[in-house]
Amino acid sequence: MQWVREPVSRPLFCRSASQRTSFCCSPSWRCCKTQHAVSVLAKKTLIYTHSKMKPGADAFPNRSGHIFWLEILAWHILRQRHHGMFGIVPRRGETVSVRVAYMRDSTKTVPVLLLHGFLGDPSDWLAVRQSCQSILGVHAYDLRDSEHGIEAGLSRMVAYMDSVNRSAWDIVGYSMGGRVAWLLAYRYPQRVRRLCILCANPGISDPEARRMRAEQDRVWVTLLRTSGMASFLTRWYAQPLFDSFREHPVFQTVVQRRALENAAVHAQILECGSPAILPDLWAWVLLSQIPTLYLSGEKDLRYTQIGEALSANPYIRCAVLPEVGHVLHLEAPAAIAAAMDCFFTAVF
Repeated sequence: MQWVREPVSRPLFCRSASQRTSFCCSPSWRCCKTQHAVSVLAKKTLIYTHSKMKPGADAFPNRSGHIFWLEILAWHILRQRHHGMFGIVPRRGETVSVRVAYMRDSTKTVPVLLLHGFLGDPSDWLAVRQSCQSILGVHAYDLRDSEHGIEAGLSRMVAYMDSVNRSAWDIVGYSMGGRVAWLLAYRYPQRVRRLCILCANPGISDPEARRMRAEQDRVWVTLLRTSGMASFLTRWYAQPLFDSFREHPVFQTVVQRRALENAAVHAQILECGSPAILPDLWAWVLLSQIPTLYLSGEKDLRYTQIGEALSANPYIRCAVLPEVGHVLHLEAPAAIAAAMDCFFTAVF
């Protein structure tokens, strides 16, 4: 493995929109093998994390999990100069050079389990899996067999993991899949090595909020059982949460595929997998020592705020993908794959 110390001609500053704190990516160690992983982020994609390291600090004061941090700045401006919360202001057509502050070990073969969200299926991860260049043993698990209960579904999931590899796994979960990933880590901590959570909520703490969410989900369940998938999908994706996804080129294809699903199965999944039913894991997540990468979309303000709250745990790194919303793995699969590549092949 070849390492290059690359001098920085000008500091790269990144500023958090909420905390308004900046840090500098000073001369850092970069593995030459990261070029391909970074290249998939080249067009209008920026992943940044809230780092607790001081400006000018070395990339690795030590390798313990709570010090691990990831920062990618890969940003291509096509039409105009970008002003705002980022200190870098490249000119039109200029590609900002990349500093990657992590270490890659391409010999790692820890299996990765992908968990889709509500209404989804394993094929939702196809574009992400095709973009993963260095992660071996990626498995997309089907959560549609969880209609008889999440706990029973967890048991079957662990049995599947044991049949493939009895070691600890890296788990990736989107939305409902993220909640299941947290619950898996809570129930079976010895089976989870690291977590990558996409736009998920650890739970609902307020009793009144849980009651209201339960009522809302009962309405959705009734609609599924009485009106069928086509009518349900029209109403479901009309929610503001999916504004950016509706404008994405893959939206119609995804809706057509999901219209063929069994409405009764998804109604049962929503009943047993609702945040109003699952345990509230906020307290556990904020104290968990499982290294976690939490990803959200810039246009998804609610889950970006959840990420900022989760960053109180030093073992959790939160990143925001620009110009995308809630359905990250379908709106920006290459960026998700690159983030997974960086996080899961890092040396702790």
